[in-house]
Amino acid sequence: MSNVVITGASSGIGAALARHYARQRARLLLIGRDEARLSAIAAACAGEAALVETARVDVRERAAMQAVLSDFDDRHPLDIAVANAGVTNILAPDAAVEPAAEAERVLATNLIGAFNTMAPAAERMAARGAGRIGLVGSIAGLRGLPYSPAYSASKAGLKALGDAMRGKLRRHGVSVTVASIGFVATPLDEGIASPKPFRMSAERAAARIASAVDAGRAHVAFPLPLAAGARLLALLPPRLGDALLRRIAVSARKNDE
Repeated sequence: MSNVVITGASSGIGAALARHYARQRARLLLIGRDEARLSAIAAACAGEAALVETARVDVRERAAMQAVLSDFDDRHPLDIAVANAGVTNILAPDAAVEPAAEAERVLATNLIGAFNTMAPAAERMAARGAGRIGLVGSIAGLRGLPYSPAYSASKAGLKALGDAMRGKLRRHGVSVTVASIGFVATPLDEGIASPKPFRMSAERAAARIASAVDAGRAHVAFPLPLAAGARLLALLPPRLGDALLRRIAVSARKNDE
């Protein structure tokens, strides 16, 4: 029986991960900002999971995250921690630069929030000599996208964070898995109007992420054609890569999950 914490658990991939681990009879701590949605996911998991607890916490709040994670870990030592909470922002077509407040919100949630999840869990796991950490990133972290600079930066930073911490934590028995994923049918993704090739369900994405985390893989990127395309773009001369990306029409329907 595993003890699992998931952030951003009130919808999308986080909710799908919660249901996935519930079917494995895990003890769950589900963290999110929307209390009503969080309660609904908890209720959906309660019939299968060994235990379901929820916490309405913003991952940007370091002290609150430390307190919630430590309290749960004291009672149910964490085996798996998945930093999934994330937001996005799409640059307006006629704008040259993102509003500073939006950029800060995205970076603080996606990168600092992930660290606020990872660090307390990793410290406890390392002391015990075992544990698995998952960081839910994006293919946008493999090559920056001109229509979402802060989001791309946050996911590139997340991958770098995972890569950097993995080497040190591995000697303490803790694995770190970064998942660079493409288009997934979630409320966040619904807020973006753009072509969405190889889009998959949240359930399928969650199963692939959980499988990689459980196996202790360093990095998983999917779907393969999009991941390969992002890596190819990163290898092209910047001017050519930029020209290709400018041909993709992208706009925002809404700004948040």
